[in-house]
Amino acid sequence: FFIPSDDSLGTSWTTTGFIDESWSSGETGIGFDNTPGEFVDLIKTHAKPVETVEDGTSIFVRLPFNLDDPSQVKNLTLRMKYDDGFVAYLNGVEVARANLREDGPQSYNSRARGRSPRAAVEFENHVISQHIDALQSGQNILAIHAINSSASNSDMFVLPELVDGLIRN
Repeated sequence: FFIPSDDSLGTSWTTTGFIDESWSSGETGIGFDNTPGEFVDLIKTHAKPVETVEDGTSIFVRLPFNLDDPSQVKNLTLRMKYDDGFVAYLNGVEVARANLREDGPQSYNSRARGRSPRAAVEFENHVISQHIDALQSGQNILAIHAINSSASNSDMFVLPELVDGLIRN
């Protein structure tokens, strides 16, 4: 994962060819909770954007996975627990987004809409089967741009799960 301090990476970090050797590593369930509450058991890796940049609201997460035969995947569901918003990419292709204040490209200091803790701790399913053609043999990257509602918000987290199959809410 990486906390950006500007927009210099664009979306280059969402592709399989991006070199992330200098990025931090950790378990999914990435974020922070200043007043431990609903997310304390979900956050496995501490990351707080304002510790890197004063107006930061973003965490970039790259999740590599290998796939022998993409033609075997018939349906695909992205399951997300998150607070407050996100944009998801599969090998550089945007596949889902939720709870953002603006359409289009998101910045390192974009702001999401607020999200209730009760909703944030439940998986929200995004069927992304229409993007199966983005899968490739060998290494793939699920990239998540997690976005907080403000730089001063007291909590933020993201916990993605990619499922070979069809899961609806």
